[in-house]
Amino acid sequence: MRSPALEGSVITKFVIGRDGAVVQALRSEGTLPDPSVGQCIAKAFYALMFPSVEQGIVTSVYPLTFENAEDSTDRRPNGAPLSFSGFSSPATHHPGTEQ
Repeated sequence: MRSPALEGSVITKFVIGRDGAVVQALRSEGTLPDPSVGQCIAKAFYALMFPSVEQGIVTSVYPLTFENAEDSTDRRPNGAPLSFSGFSSPATHHPGTEQ
């Protein structure tokens, strides 16, 4: 169910396989009032594709914050749609590259 009044955050931990496909995604924590929303978001990460990884799998953590659509000011120019192009992860770990 869609809720324009949805507010809170969710942090999703996901694993990218060698072929660039997301092989695991979990809601690791968050402040959304309904945990099923965070689970739905984590499930959507399986649709993402990334470049293949030569060094093995990549584990990443990505935070998302939701604001009430009625209370927030649209910060996008001319109401442009949201885009995930240029996706980058705030926290990425490449196993086997520790020093």
